[in-house]
Amino acid sequence: MESLLPSFSFATLGIGLALGAAGFAAGWGTAQLLRWWRRDEADINEDFARLYSEGITHFIAGRRDEAITELTRAARLRTDVIGLYLILGDLYRAKGLFDRAIRVHSGLLGRQELTRAERAQACASLGEDFKTAGLVERARESFAKALELDSRNLPALRAISRFCLEERQWDKALELEERIVRLDRTRRSRPLAFIYNEIGREYMRQDDDRQATRNFQKAIAVDDCTFPAHIFLGDLFYKEGKLKKAVEHWERIVD
Repeated sequence: MESLLPSFSFATLGIGLALGAAGFAAGWGTAQLLRWWRRDEADINEDFARLYSEGITHFIAGRRDEAITELTRAARLRTDVIGLYLILGDLYRAKGLFDRAIRVHSGLLGRQELTRAERAQACASLGEDFKTAGLVERARESFAKALELDSRNLPALRAISRFCLEERQWDKALELEERIVRLDRTRRSRPLAFIYNEIGREYMRQDDDRQATRNFQKAIAVDDCTFPAHIFLGDLFYKEGKLKKAVEHWERIVD
């Protein structure tokens, strides 16, 4: 066993780099898998390390078929690695194999040993499977279940936020986006600014210029490049006879 320790230390470094590069695409599954790898490093056999490393290499390079082959072989050696199955399911979904993705993620939910966070992520992944397959109501149910299990589950929060945006439920979308921004410091501010802008437009339609102005100003405060908000603010200031302020906002767009 001692002779394997140096190779496993190197493998851990390689896995860390691979997961860092693949983290956005594979998401929570890769992060959990890295934590598992570090925790149980002494129990990892050489075949599993090789298969998993090769699978992730193919994954990063966009070779989905090869990634699925190697990761499936790795999964046969360690059926207890939850993150590995989450990645496999996501790969099947990316290839349009929705039935397989649903089967993999549904299979995870049948396991008794999952933590609440793992079960929540499996529900969120299943929701993405259903949504991509066009099964919208089942997707909603899965995302809602994910949030019941873990109110901080970002994939589920983002998915439900997208539904609210599509349905123009601006107040609900605003609440969700504010939660997402608090949880994800890397989140770009543009979606939040867009929501404030749309709320401002709703108030304009209701001839509530005061609330409209307030929300357009919030949109600009969040992201100064929210150009529609500058246009509408300029129109509102022009309507009030405040020509200088109106021109300032219109010129901001030209600048």
